[in-house]
Amino acid sequence: MRTTFFAWVSLVLVVFGGTGVSSPAAAQERPDRGHVFNAEGNEALAFRCVPVDQTIIECEFAQTMVTKMAKPEDLPEVLRKARESFPHEKKLSPEDCKKFAEAGELIDDVLAGRKVPPKADAVSKIDPRERVAMRAQMAASLKLCAEWSEVNYLAAVSLLHERECETCTISTHTFNLRMRRQYAGVGVPKWVTVAEPAGPCGVISVDRFEADETTSTRKWNYFSRKIATIKTGKQFGRPCAEYDETEEAFNWLWPDANRRDCTYLKFSPI
Repeated sequence: MRTTFFAWVSLVLVVFGGTGVSSPAAAQERPDRGHVFNAEGNEALAFRCVPVDQTIIECEFAQTMVTKMAKPEDLPEVLRKARESFPHEKKLSPEDCKKFAEAGELIDDVLAGRKVPPKADAVSKIDPRERVAMRAQMAASLKLCAEWSEVNYLAAVSLLHERECETCTISTHTFNLRMRRQYAGVGVPKWVTVAEPAGPCGVISVDRFEADETTSTRKWNYFSRKIATIKTGKQFGRPCAEYDETEEAFNWLWPDANRRDCTYLKFSPI
């Protein structure tokens, strides 16, 4: 069984800057730098583009995604898998249980103010919700130590799942694209990727920037789509014919109404 403690952190999303324009002249003809957001508000693209010539630009992207680790509706399936795995789980050792008991006693004493920890200032900053979660996690571990049973094991798994439902993972990814100027209509520019098929599925990017005609100053929206040009192969064990070719739209306007309900944050490795 995993027992995980997450420290509270604050997230600062650093983008390349600006509102999507750095100079009127550049903004009218091509994307310069800025950021765009998907409709759900959990994904952002920061971009910076530089001209190669009058019709080609090189763009650098930094993608940031915020996603929930788990969903409440997934609990029945999580418990089903836990029941299957319980007979094969290694019982907590007496040494582990001794450590849990000592740690649990210390946590209770510190949070109740009966003992002063080595880093009192850090403890004083622990969020009240985190204090409750720490005690609950420790209690679940001690209950398993007292009685190694499926009931106690599933209770600990449920507690961990509840924690993961309140935890958002933050991941980042950088990539570069070359784009060529086209026109969506009279005087309305768009920039489309210049790319070659890659990988076993021959995936090609057909991403594009399109100017927003509804704004008085030039703003850019972004559309991302990947197409598998080879349908008979496999990539990462999945048939190329099942490759997701859905287009995703990113708007320069932040969808203010959308928020991730994140009690905890966890940074995902690249």
